[in-house]
Amino acid sequence: MQPSTKITLLLAENDAEVRSRLQSFLNHAGYAVVVAHSHEQILWTVAQELIDLVLLGSAFASTPALAFCAELRHISAAPIVILAKLQHPDDPMIAFYLGVADYIAMPVHYTLLLAHITAVLRRRRKGMLRHQRWRLLPA
Repeated sequence: MQPSTKITLLLAENDAEVRSRLQSFLNHAGYAVVVAHSHEQILWTVAQELIDLVLLGSAFASTPALAFCAELRHISAAPIVILAKLQHPDDPMIAFYLGVADYIAMPVHYTLLLAHITAVLRRRRKGMLRHQRWRLLPA
């Protein structure tokens, strides 16, 4: 399934092989993919570019790094999807509490990942449309 307009994803993954495969797959699926390698680069990119979804890999999903999601949430409304090997059973719960849209345990089949991304973007689009309708209603 190809997106109807070019949607930009920010991919933050430290493992070069995983990053390369994900970037290739997502590009082939029709997404524009911007790569970031550090917390600072992620923050700079979401502040400078129009990012539709942030995909954080394992290095950015450890329990101490989950606080980074809250910081990211303060400067960007883009949904955050975490792709990580489950380190602690509470990690997904903490991630959702901090505003993450989805937490996907690795390894994951790429077509399932694509389905998750599509669902998150669809929910975001519906939420934005609902918000616009409320703003149009007379007071």
